[in-house]
Amino acid sequence: SGWVDTGSRGDANVTRVLGARAGLGAQIGEQWRLDVTGFLQLLESRDSQYVYEPRQRSRPGQLAEPHDNDLRHASARLARQVGSTHIVVSSGYTSHEVVDEQDATIGAGSFGLPDPQLLDIERQYRVWDNEVRINGTFGRLTWLAGVSHISASQDELWTLSSDTDSLVIDEDRRTTRESALFGDVTLPLGSAFRINGGARLFRSKVRETRVIAGERQTRHHSKTGL
Repeated sequence: SGWVDTGSRGDANVTRVLGARAGLGAQIGEQWRLDVTGFLQLLESRDSQYVYEPRQRSRPGQLAEPHDNDLRHASARLARQVGSTHIVVSSGYTSHEVVDEQDATIGAGSFGLPDPQLLDIERQYRVWDNEVRINGTFGRLTWLAGVSHISASQDELWTLSSDTDSLVIDEDRRTTRESALFGDVTLPLGSAFRINGGARLFRSKVRETRVIAGERQTRHHSKTGL
């Protein structure tokens, strides 16, 4: 319910958290199993919670600094057991959005804006994760093989604004993609030892575009490894 008084605003940092989680499982035929899950958490604070003096619960009047933090996730898993062979197909998507407003009345004049008032910070994160894997036994061997793909993005926008104008201080967008093949084999040696070998071949790409003081810069980075 808030505990910091800001000027005439009592308990200004009121915070609300809403959350939900759900799951559903279904048997498809005699061998396939489908599980779907999802959750969300929505957090909203009307003002920040710092003070300027130790053991105080109030501060002088200033612009409100609200904070919004939203997290959402959904995933699905399809599995099948055929004899000693187990097949799993899974996919998950997660999004995270964070928005902050900060009082920029003091200390932002060096950016050349008349009467700077607010610094807006918007951040968005996305992750999409996919995997198909098969594992089982062949004689005395235990084996596993699979393929995976991950796609992620990160966007940030920092804007300084006044009553009459606004200025983008930093704009950053980064995307990452990685695909991989992997496998593993285990062979028992008697009753006390076993030998294990595995490998993962991957290819990743990163692209980043950034705007600083009106100048756009783009970087690319690729990597292949085993």
